[in-house]
Amino acid sequence: MRMVFADDSDIVRTLIKRSLMEYDPTWEIEEAKTGREAMEKTLTTKPHLVLLDINLPDIQGTEVCKIIRESVPSVKIVLCSLGDAQDAMAAVKECGADAPMEELHKTLAALIGTY
Repeated sequence: MRMVFADDSDIVRTLIKRSLMEYDPTWEIEEAKTGREAMEKTLTTKPHLVLLDINLPDIQGTEVCKIIRESVPSVKIVLCSLGDAQDAMAAVKECGADAPMEELHKTLAALIGTY
């Protein structure tokens, strides 16, 4: 499976990527530090899944989600947030993401099944 993971924190990207690779080492994960970089990598790599931090430094993750959803409607999108769960759910509904990231592996399994 191909994935783009956008978060401005190097530590968060490292930890989550490590967790994902332990879950399934065959996954191809492209990292992005900004919303623009996430959009570019999504358009060029055509991933199955995009993990987006809601609070990116250049463009809010919800806006990135809307743009990606219009450009690549088939991609699954998961929003990541360290904030309130209710705020995350509101953001998911607002921008058309597929899920908030609360239980990462469970969410991924439900969204992608057998890719």
